[in-house]
Amino acid sequence: MDALTVIGLAVLLLFVGLIMVYFLRQAFDSTDASRIDQLPQDHDSFEENSSQHDRRA
Repeated sequence: MDALTVIGLAVLLLFVGLIMVYFLRQAFDSTDASRIDQLPQDHDSFEENSSQHDRRA
């Protein structure tokens, strides 16, 4: 009976771990970032802002 309890708890723990891994992989999907926040087409604005920022700092 004790062995059955240990095996059951191990299976339950494995099941919960797999569910957590599944949802964490969806949460950390990096392709969602470019799909949701599109990159601007003009990258010159980044260079101007960074050079002005460097002069102020």
